[in-house]
Amino acid sequence: CLLAGFILIIIFIYLNINRTYDKYKVVEEYVRNDNNTKEYLSYDDDKIIRYSNDGITALDREGKAIWSYSYEMRNPKVSICEGSVAVADIGGTEVYVFDEKGNESKIDNVNKIAQVETSAKGRVALLIEDNMAYYIRICDGSTKYIDIKTRMKEDGFPIDYAFSNDGKKLVTSYMCVQDGKIDNKVTCYNLGEVGKNYESKIVAGFNYDNNIVPEVDFLNEDRFVIFSENDFVVYDMKEKPVKRFESGIYDNKIESVTYNSDYIVVVLNDTSKQKKNVKIYGMDGKIKHEFLTDYEYEKIAMGKNEVIMYTKSDARIETISGYTKFKGDFDIDIDYIIQYNKDRYFFITSEKMLKVKLVEGK
Repeated sequence: CLLAGFILIIIFIYLNINRTYDKYKVVEEYVRNDNNTKEYLSYDDDKIIRYSNDGITALDREGKAIWSYSYEMRNPKVSICEGSVAVADIGGTEVYVFDEKGNESKIDNVNKIAQVETSAKGRVALLIEDNMAYYIRICDGSTKYIDIKTRMKEDGFPIDYAFSNDGKKLVTSYMCVQDGKIDNKVTCYNLGEVGKNYESKIVAGFNYDNNIVPEVDFLNEDRFVIFSENDFVVYDMKEKPVKRFESGIYDNKIESVTYNSDYIVVVLNDTSKQKKNVKIYGMDGKIKHEFLTDYEYEKIAMGKNEVIMYTKSDARIETISGYTKFKGDFDIDIDYIIQYNKDRYFFITSEKMLKVKLVEGK
């Protein structure tokens, strides 16, 4: 009897953990009064950043403002790292940095900002355009720490760069064309004590020749990933980069990626099967879950141990452990989906912000 009861408990837990939903219930809704909002972003696990041309606001899971700040920017871009938030006017000269309480510091630059990345402690890396050259300026608050200069003719054009959570490591991807051939260079900088022993603080570099590297990013304080067109490589970098694992060359090009500190998700366009191949990797380099789908998603994001794929009219949520958590349609147009608890999400439309709970259909 005890064994039978134990088995029933295990079955009950399994069914609840691996429950598949096809409907949702609106728990609360808030009318949006921010029609000029540029974008919503997940912030500090269960919060949201909302920003526009005239201001930025941090919202809690109840949709209430934690802090807010007004500015005027033509093209704002936000970077988030743990509790730190930086917003820069791309093409302009202003940058604001906020901590988790909304305390603000301002960085003024004389040249045009092309990109912004922040660390967890508020140290900021700015990509700045200066005539026919680019340079990355590292700032502690309003104080310049270092300028990393490049030249278009010799170093190429910046595609992407990544700043570590502790603000001590930097990885850049530059592309140049010489004699009709593409040469993509990935460079690793150590901005701490170790970097003082290397010229220009460069501790490693990788050439990708004809293979473009469109994205590099830090997964945590000491780990980063390099995505090329048809593979990715993860490195650990306490001081200098050491390869942790690589995906191997795919037969098909990578269509999209999403990731966090624990998992990397790549979507491959499998032309032979006319489907999309979704692979979910753990940090041990092993595939945790893989599936084929013909679902034509528009956006993809990481949730809490799950992958959220969606359009304005429907969504598919797949868990890391390998089952479909949600597959259903919306009765309204959805612009953003942001998870804030196990089966609870923010659905953001053009007019409202909805708190919803996934439910089983009847």
